[in-house]
Amino acid sequence: MQIGLIGLGIIGRNLALNFSDNGVAVIAWDRDSRSRAACPSPVGVAESLPEAIARLDRPRRVLLCVPAGAALDDLGAQLAPLLHPGDLVIDGGNSHYRDTIDRARRFRQHGIEWIGLGISGGEEGARHGAALMVGATAALLKELEPVLTAAAAKADGHPCLALLHGDGAGHFVKTAHNGIEYALMQTLAEIYLALRHGFNLSGDNIRKQFAGWAAGPLSSYLADLTVRIMDGKSPDAGLPMLDSIRDRAEQKGTGAWAAIAGMELGTAIPTIAAAVGARIVSTMPRESGIRSNGSGTVVADQTEIARIWGKAAECAFLAAYAQGFDLIAAGAKAFNWTIDPVALARSWRGGCIVRSAMLKSVSESLAAAPAGRSILLTRPLRKSIADGLPSLRIAVRALAEFGLPAPTLAATLAYIDALFGAPLGANLIALQRDQFGRHGVERMPTSDGRKA
Repeated sequence: MQIGLIGLGIIGRNLALNFSDNGVAVIAWDRDSRSRAACPSPVGVAESLPEAIARLDRPRRVLLCVPAGAALDDLGAQLAPLLHPGDLVIDGGNSHYRDTIDRARRFRQHGIEWIGLGISGGEEGARHGAALMVGATAALLKELEPVLTAAAAKADGHPCLALLHGDGAGHFVKTAHNGIEYALMQTLAEIYLALRHGFNLSGDNIRKQFAGWAAGPLSSYLADLTVRIMDGKSPDAGLPMLDSIRDRAEQKGTGAWAAIAGMELGTAIPTIAAAVGARIVSTMPRESGIRSNGSGTVVADQTEIARIWGKAAECAFLAAYAQGFDLIAAGAKAFNWTIDPVALARSWRGGCIVRSAMLKSVSESLAAAPAGRSILLTRPLRKSIADGLPSLRIAVRALAEFGLPAPTLAATLAYIDALFGAPLGANLIALQRDQFGRHGVERMPTSDGRKA
């Protein structure tokens, strides 16, 4: 057997079938006998963990599809005595990158490699081709590439497999990917809010608006998914499915990890952080009766709605990608990882949740952007932002007038205004800090170039 797959939940079971379909012999195991029994052929299923490991070719490759945290550490403790130097353990869950770095260090002391693998694409991607982000040494990446290529999605004839050099790099990049995912989802939600509760459009009209955007520059997995959601009907009352769903969205923590990593690494990712915050607010107790609408001066022409709100969404999407790649660059610098951002962007063009037509121009801008400079300031993204900025400003103002929250769109607007040279008031803060803490200030140069 070429790979052992431990954990036969939705992702594990579908990955096992994906590998098998593509010529990779799999032996699988799950501690739950019902999960083992439900695993379809031609996947081989072992009745115990020792049996699964014993049936693997050497050096052994063991892919774990189990929840991160204590359950993963318990499984690692069970695996350790069954493995030998040279064997590989691949963690395919959403582990925190620092935990992955620590596990890699501990297992390497025994000659065993622990490798972090980020997997994006959900159930469909696991079954038919996912976007994979693997972090390891150059030698291990070369060894794993043929096996992982088999399960990866394909875009433009190339596997959606990002080979990232360094312990923890795979899970860090997956964390940044999920931060982008949060931002894209929240952007679409805010635009839906405006159409549904601001302009009071019918469900059919909203679906047509989203379908138009999904066929244009916003073409993406998430936009297409949103159009499909609009068609859904509640089985109970025959109402639109959205009207029967509670206004609350949970999270599993990866978005929050992205926001925290941005703070820790000194990287501004306000669009992503606002999306995480919005998810948290949705789970808090809320009270009706305080909201008040504005003056009602918002333009409601259908053609203008399509143009303005589509351009606003484009700006927020581009900001989310730019901030995600800024975070990845900061992580690579801090942890001495080698990450090719252009190749990474290309690997996201198929299989994963954040795939979109925009990634073509994003990858081109990543290739052109100097180190430390936002891709939003490079062509052609600079022009896209300049063209869309007036619409973004109108959209944020409209949501405020509607009495509807716009955390991600508003954060994007503030971020872009700052990048494009708006005064920030930081000189006042610098003087405040100097007054109460003697932190020092940086003086502006005089006309002859000297410090004033």
